[in-house]
Amino acid sequence: MGEDFPDFFDDIDDLLEEMEKEIEEMMKDFRRERREMFRKPFVKGFSFELEDGRPVFKTFGDVSAGAREPLIEQVIRNGMLNLIAEMPGVEKDSIKLEADENSLSIDAKSED
Repeated sequence: MGEDFPDFFDDIDDLLEEMEKEIEEMMKDFRRERREMFRKPFVKGFSFELEDGRPVFKTFGDVSAGAREPLIEQVIRNGMLNLIAEMPGVEKDSIKLEADENSLSIDAKSED
C-alpha cells in the first residue's frame, strides 16, 4: 500500500499539468476570438417606444453574420412619418428608396 501512494500523487500532478495546458490553450483561443471581434464595429442595443400606450422594446445590431443591422428610428409628427436610418460609410448617391402606401424599402451599398 505504501508503494501505491507516490504513484497516486504522480498521477494527480500529470492530470493537473494536462489541465493547465488545456486552460492555456482555451485562453489563447479566447484572446484570438476577442481580438477578431473588436476589429469590426460592434453595436448592439435596444430602443423603446410607446404604441397605443403600451411599451414596445426593439433590439438592433447584429454581428453574427459579419454585418450588423442599422439602427432605424421611426417618429410620427403632425401625421408625417420621419424615418432615421443609420448608414455609416454609405454615400447618398448609392441609396435607393422604394415606397408605397404600406411599406418603405431601403437599399444601399458601401464601398467598404
